[in-house]
Order: sequence, then structure tokens, then C-alpha cells
Amino acid sequence: MRETVYHGGPILTMDAAAPRAGALLTAGDRVIAAGDLKDVMSLAEDPLMVDLEGRTLMPAFVDAHSHMAGMGLYAQRCDLEGCEDLEELLERIRRYRLEKGLVHGELIRCRGYDPALMKEGRHPDAALLDSLGIDNPVCCVHQSGHMLACNTAAMRAAGVDDSFVCPPGGYAARDEHGRLTGYFEEAAQAPVSRVFETFSSAQIEEAILEAQDYYLRRGVTTIQDGSGCGPERFACFERLAEAGRLKADVVVYIGHRPEYADFWRYAKERYGGAYRGHLKLGGIKLVLDGSPQARTAWMRRPYEGGDPDYRGYPAFSDEYVLDVLCRSIDAGLQPLAHCNGDAAAEQFLSMWERAVRLKGRGKELRPVMIHAQTVGCDQLDRMGAVGMMPSFFIGHCYFWGDTHLKNFGKERGMRISPVKEAMDRGLPFSFHQDSPVTKPDMLFSVWCAAERLTRSGVRIGPENRVSAFDALTGVTRGAAYGYFEEDVKGVLKPGAFADLVLLDRDPAAVPPGEIKNIKVLKTICKGAELLP
Repeated sequence: MRETVYHGGPILTMDAAAPRAGALLTAGDRVIAAGDLKDVMSLAEDPLMVDLEGRTLMPAFVDAHSHMAGMGLYAQRCDLEGCEDLEELLERIRRYRLEKGLVHGELIRCRGYDPALMKEGRHPDAALLDSLGIDNPVCCVHQSGHMLACNTAAMRAAGVDDSFVCPPGGYAARDEHGRLTGYFEEAAQAPVSRVFETFSSAQIEEAILEAQDYYLRRGVTTIQDGSGCGPERFACFERLAEAGRLKADVVVYIGHRPEYADFWRYAKERYGGAYRGHLKLGGIKLVLDGSPQARTAWMRRPYEGGDPDYRGYPAFSDEYVLDVLCRSIDAGLQPLAHCNGDAAAEQFLSMWERAVRLKGRGKELRPVMIHAQTVGCDQLDRMGAVGMMPSFFIGHCYFWGDTHLKNFGKERGMRISPVKEAMDRGLPFSFHQDSPVTKPDMLFSVWCAAERLTRSGVRIGPENRVSAFDALTGVTRGAAYGYFEEDVKGVLKPGAFADLVLLDRDPAAVPPGEIKNIKVLKTICKGAELLP
């Protein structure tokens, strides 16, 4: 096993006991020592010497929550991200159809529009999309993924007409005559999504591999698919693992439905605990509410503007959530729950507290509250007692901070992603990008946590800013904690994996405003250099 000594530049170990080192010794896939160069060299025998030439070495990034397959499938859609008005949205669809050579009746899948960025400030609808004058079913998914707009041909393909009965936990817009407008939220998206989100196994596997390269080029060596997938999609990951095509470690969270009981058992027996071909089962996934920027997140107090009683809405009843959490404890599977609104956070936390009391255990499973955008201080105070950690979608500060101030008012809007409040309570925490909602750029998340600036330049909740070093824990050992891997990932100390990333500058030493511009130069996974 060839030994390697890295020296000649800043080395951030992310180990609280010794956060910096002058040199790092690795052998094979493990770290042997970190310290000053003389001490490290005394432990090595004829090592390969790697001069960092002033560049920065640190643990590779750990993805705390994203949708890996979805990130790859994003490339198979018309990209609407950044559209500034509805005419640009239509023009991108026209251009996409021509470039792809799509003909009569072929689906046009689009994703990434955001009314907050468009001058009209509204969602597209069937009337607008029908104005394209094409007979292709067109579906435009909001950047958050929590709502969509489609044309008449898409509704026809989905078998949806004006007799459509909206399910609980969803909303379908209608005009003054009671006709569907083509705009669907949350659970109401299901019929249209079934048409547009159906892909072959080959397409999904290709998407997973494409996403893998995307993450690796950005210094991420542990990737999550937190979509709550079923047996068919999990089998795609399994085939790639068995074929030796996964180079990064991949953690998959599966669906919560009661009929998945046999699937839970199979996945845990085969992929629970240790990685098998770089694949591991993380646990189960729940989505308890919607999107705060789209006003579907479930809140304890009403939104500002509009209906004075409107608080968003839940996805499931308390009884159902309690049942899922009790089953997760029985199965020994970590629950991961999407909670944007503080009412959704309360449902997850209070039902988890009840489940732990009923079962007499569960804290050891480290449940994760995903997004935790508006989690309250009273809720943070209770999370540690039942082993729950928040994973903050910190990029909301930049991407939708201005929208949150409008939707929630100054008091609540300023508190989104209360990282410092979680730190002050000693809670482990992580950051994520919820890709493909936003791109898996870990240093951008670190910048967001250190600066907390909105698109318009407002410093949102400055009391919740944290240092660059503390922010880096959210994409290294803090994220690894969520996978029970904090001793071997996200940290450079003896026995940890040699998962490394080389950066052009030290993110803990540059002015905070420059962190987002730091470049990833090299990614090393288990001691092997994967991508320059």
C-alpha cells in the first residue's frame, strides 16, 4: 500500500481537537496521521510526496440531502431556470423542441421556473402554454418541485379534466367558471407527474452516473438520493453497485408506504449498515409539507397577504406520521422528514416524541429534519432530547430570502435557517442543496451561512451568521453525522477515509464574501484520484 504525504499548503482537518495540520499521511484508502511535517514523516516509509503548492486540502464534501437520480434526469428536461419573464419561458420551450427534433405528441419536460424571478410574478398556465400552438404535452415544474403548470394536451394525456377531484394535501387551480387552469400543487400533481416522470431503467441508470460525475467534480464523495424511492428505482442503484459503476458512496432513502414492508426488510438486510459496492440504505423518507416560497409550506401562523387565515397545509395526518415513525423504529431505519414550515416541523417532532415514548427507544436512529426553514426556538430546544438533528437548506437565504420576507414578514422571514440558534443548543447540523432544486455547490452553501445575503443584497438574520469554519462543518463532519459516519468522513484524522478535496484557496481564511468563488481543483475518493 503506497503511502502519500501531502504538505506545502493549508490542511483543514475539520477535527475539533486539531483543526489544522502542516502535513497529512495516507495509505491506501485511509488517513494515517495529520500533524506537522516532521512528525508525519517519522511515521512514513518512502512515501509519495505531494506538494500542495499553497493550495488547500480538506475532507471531501458530504451531501446531506439531495435527489441524485433527479439531478441526472434534470439534463433530460428543458431548463427554465433564471427565466425573467413568461415570454422567455415560452421561447426556451420553442427552442428546446426544435433542438431536440421533437415531433407530434412527444412529451416536453421542463423544470426550474420561478415566479419570484419573473416580471409578471405569476405561474404559467394552460392558456399561456397552449399559445405555443403545438400539440406536444408540455409540463413545467417549479424550481422547488412542489408545483407544476401544464398545457391542455398534458392534462388530456394524464386523463385529467374539469371533473378532477383534488386529493387531500394538494390544490388544483380553477378559473371563474370552475375549469382547471393547468396549475397543480403538491399531491394534486400526481396524475400529470405519472405521465412526465416515467423513465426507463436505462434512462435512470444513465442519469445516476451523470449525476455522480457532476457531484465528484464539485468535491462531493458521498451522495444522497433522498427521494423516498420504491423498489424499481432502488433496483437501478443496486444494478450499478453490483456492476462496480458507483465510484462515490451513495446513500439511498426509500419510501414510507405500508405496502413497502417487504421492501424495507430486503433493503436493510442487503444494504443496511456497511456499503456494498458503494451503496448503502440510509433509511426512510417522508415529505410533510410543501415549499415556503410557493406558500405551500405548513405554518403555525398565517402567511402575510392574501387569505388572513391561510397557513399552507400538511401532507399527512398525525396518525399516519406516527404510524410510519413507529414502524421505522421497529425496523431500525432512520427517518428523514421534509419540513419547511414550523407546523410541519412540529408534526415531525411531536410525533417522533410520541413514537419514542411508545417504543422506549428511537433516539439512537438520529432522525433528520430536512430543510428546517422556519423551525422555532421552542422546537430546537426539544430536538436534542430525542436525537433529532436539523439539516438546513441554507441556500434559501440567497435564492428566496426576499420572498420569505414578503411571505412571512420581517420577524419570521429573518429567522429562516436558524443555524446559530441550533449551534448554541449544541445540536449537530448539516447543510444541503436539495439538488436538483439548486446545484450541489457546497462552497456556495458555506458562503450563504457566513454571509446570509439575499439576491437583492439584504442581510437576512445576521444574528444567525456563523464563521466559515463552523459553516464548513455543515458540509463535512456534520453531514457525516447524519449517516453515522462522523468518525470516518468529513474529518482528517487517523482511521478516517482518505476522501479529500483540493481547493484553490482556504475557505476559512479568505474574506467571507469570496468563499463562493473558490474552485475545486481535485477530488480524491478512498485515496484514489477520481477527477481533476
